[in-house]
Amino acid sequence: MLGDKPWPIQAKILKSLVHNRETNVKSSHSVGKSWVAARASLWFLFNYPGSLVITTAPTDRQVRGILWKEIRTAFKNAKLPLGGKVLTQQLNIRDDWLAMGFTANDYDPDKFQGFHSQHVLVVVDEACGITDAIDQGIESILSSEHSRLLRIGNPTNENTPFGRSFKAAEGSKFTISAFDTPNMTSFGITPNDIVSGAWKEKVVSSLPYPTLVTPQWVDHQYKKWGLNSPIWQARVMGEFPSNQDNTLIPLSWIEAAQRRVIEPSVNDKITFGIDVSRFGANETIVMKKHGNHARIVGSWGAADTMQTSGKIIHLSNQWNPVNIFVDSVGVGGGVVDRLRESHIKYGVYDVNAGSSAKDKTRFLNMRAELFWNLREKFEKGEIDIDPHDEDLVAQLCEIQFSVASNGKIKIESKDDMRKRGINSPDRADALALAFKGSKMFSYDFELSDAGRQENPWKI
Repeated sequence: MLGDKPWPIQAKILKSLVHNRETNVKSSHSVGKSWVAARASLWFLFNYPGSLVITTAPTDRQVRGILWKEIRTAFKNAKLPLGGKVLTQQLNIRDDWLAMGFTANDYDPDKFQGFHSQHVLVVVDEACGITDAIDQGIESILSSEHSRLLRIGNPTNENTPFGRSFKAAEGSKFTISAFDTPNMTSFGITPNDIVSGAWKEKVVSSLPYPTLVTPQWVDHQYKKWGLNSPIWQARVMGEFPSNQDNTLIPLSWIEAAQRRVIEPSVNDKITFGIDVSRFGANETIVMKKHGNHARIVGSWGAADTMQTSGKIIHLSNQWNPVNIFVDSVGVGGGVVDRLRESHIKYGVYDVNAGSSAKDKTRFLNMRAELFWNLREKFEKGEIDIDPHDEDLVAQLCEIQFSVASNGKIKIESKDDMRKRGINSPDRADALALAFKGSKMFSYDFELSDAGRQENPWKI
């Protein structure tokens, strides 16, 4: 009826919905997840009169702009009119026979209450972003005689209902790596071919599915991040990252910050965090923090300290930051001196990552304190980063931490990262510097009668 032609694994997923109450699919980037979810939704709705189809995802963009765009396209292109009325994120056949989509708000699992039908399908897109509370709400409507659950998404966090589903005995499970997709299997491309570069000789004709993940994209990911990167594991191989125990900021927290929208208020001040590079492959990065909204406003490669200082002064005139935090190690020290000589009226602070932390009992050095402060922002959901900056994502999820023999938290140094084949995390460093001015950490103090009134984390 729809005139569509799923490729083999997509066909297996669709058939799984016929026979299994629960189907879970973890996959690489761009394998047609939303395409298959949309076709599953229409199949279920029109094959079971009086049925109810609920689709959800962590953000409105995923619900409205991706999944329901696919549903509307498939509905419109059907070989014969399907009937009913399709809206932006709802398809009505009659009052008790419909499909609808909405965002899974972390704080409103009650959205899923009150839905009842003999035939129910729930489709969860980008399933790693769904909390336990929302998952319990979904379970409450899957109690009918004929109910089905399709979870599908990129594997970024094992400690979610989606992640735990792959360890549970029940349910049908699929893993789709980039190498399982037609653009790779049609030419017999393997991970070894990507490493050796032999894939280029194997692509002897046009790609059969140009909209799916391509060999060129996979090759780019390998050259940029390597085989052990969480980005490679999750977005190429379709597997949960293996180094989550010592990763400072899990990929799932980073992606949540990309989806999050925190608009600055009129009272929020602007702060710059600047990681300075002189020559080589590294970049000088100027990160603007406005409230908890952080974006790069300047980046450039090879430049001497005077050129870099001039660019920073120009950006400062444009944005008027109240504080500028500069990595003063190496060439950064000269930039600090020049900025202080300029007409800039606000605070210019030199930050030496190797110097002592404010809290010497918990942190090995200032670098550890800065990045732990940043980690807490991600953990608490108090940061909004650029949804399109994949370089920042990859740099953040590569940083590792450990506990030193003296019990203090230690963050992996740039030199140690280079030994692992990881480039300098310029963007991540600038982000950590930008948040230096925010209040670091919270403690429960037992104050004496004469005691301290606040913790001393203000600049």
